[in-house]
Amino acid sequence: MDMLGLLDIPYWLLLTVVVLAAIYLYTTWPYSTWSRLGIPGPKPQYFHGNSKEVIKKTMLKAVDDWKTQYGRVFGLYFGRSPILVVSDLDILREVLVKEFNNFSDRFFVTGGTRPAVVDKGLFFVGGPAWKRIRTLMTPAFTSSKLKHMCHYIQRCSRILEEILVEKSRREEPIDVKAVFGAFTMDVIAGTAFGLETNSQTREDEPFVVNCRKFFGKLNSGGSGWVLRIVGVFPFLAPLVQTLGLTVFAEEEADFFLQSVYEMVDERKKASSDRKKRTDFLQLLVDAEADSDQVADSRDGDGEEKSYKRMTREEVAGQGFVILMAGYETTSTTLQFLTYNLALHQDVQQRVYEEIIDTIGDADPTYDNVGGLKYLDSVIHETLRLFPPVAMINRRARQTTRILGCDHPCWLWSRCPHPQYYARSRIL
Repeated sequence: MDMLGLLDIPYWLLLTVVVLAAIYLYTTWPYSTWSRLGIPGPKPQYFHGNSKEVIKKTMLKAVDDWKTQYGRVFGLYFGRSPILVVSDLDILREVLVKEFNNFSDRFFVTGGTRPAVVDKGLFFVGGPAWKRIRTLMTPAFTSSKLKHMCHYIQRCSRILEEILVEKSRREEPIDVKAVFGAFTMDVIAGTAFGLETNSQTREDEPFVVNCRKFFGKLNSGGSGWVLRIVGVFPFLAPLVQTLGLTVFAEEEADFFLQSVYEMVDERKKASSDRKKRTDFLQLLVDAEADSDQVADSRDGDGEEKSYKRMTREEVAGQGFVILMAGYETTSTTLQFLTYNLALHQDVQQRVYEEIIDTIGDADPTYDNVGGLKYLDSVIHETLRLFPPVAMINRRARQTTRILGCDHPCWLWSRCPHPQYYARSRIL
């Protein structure tokens, strides 16, 4: 190609330059979002945004450092997605309470990189679907329902007690991560699915083996590059899913979902035994839709219908979410709780005395455990110091005002509006 009669540039080279320039502009264009609004924050790196520093330091450490440097409101980028980080309590109350209906949806960069059934889980859906499923699941967490599940926890606790006593008698070192991980797995298997697994003493049970493999692969971080690619190029998500490059351990996820389907079908066939079942899965099965309700989830205008039941896929999705939400968070909390009690012997003694005074030699129940107020405070302090979930995210469904000011200046200390200046100064 002759450029003004001076240079003979090949078409392929010119096309390459144009494509590279377009990719560069596409990936970096959002990086001016926070600077245009005057919101402070760390400088993003090309393609990665600020995700590399988060991975290097861990989320909690990185956010704490940035909070010290930039204040309680600052901007980040995950890939090319702008994310506003807020730790101001008044703003959080506005978002999570007062304006909750507008912030019920969560933000994910992994859309299309999960099995389709997983996307049916309460944690991943949004809009009317979230509201409907949330309404259907709420009765499963009432105090009366939870009381009926205590026998699963008691059974697992007795096994845990025997293991700890035996290891102490033999003066063996105790790997609290492994011990509490197995205990938590057994509790979830019982309360969620009605399974009497015994991963605390048996590690070869298929359900337990596959669950451990799943969480092992999920926590290894080996698929972080997939997240970054989809974060920068969301339109590649279907291709990533087709190639099987998901952020989930596909084989183990398929085993789990198939197991849930089999359990659901078994529950439906054995309808006469329903009254004997008191786990979460049975409550979800009772809320499952009939086949004629599942045909189409949208009406002619494209609006989602308000079914009062759940589809078979949604039931399986909720089972998946219960496992994901309960296993790692609970076992991690128990590990750090034990660590804190070992460091603070005086607190440990006070917890022990409260348990003796409140429960004594009786079996722990839903009612008498509620009287352990000091232990409850110790657990909350452990969660404050070592939160298993360092951050929560929300996505606005529509433009809204925060703290009564619709100007973005409420985010920093140069607000030109006198009535909001005192409010903005504390950020």
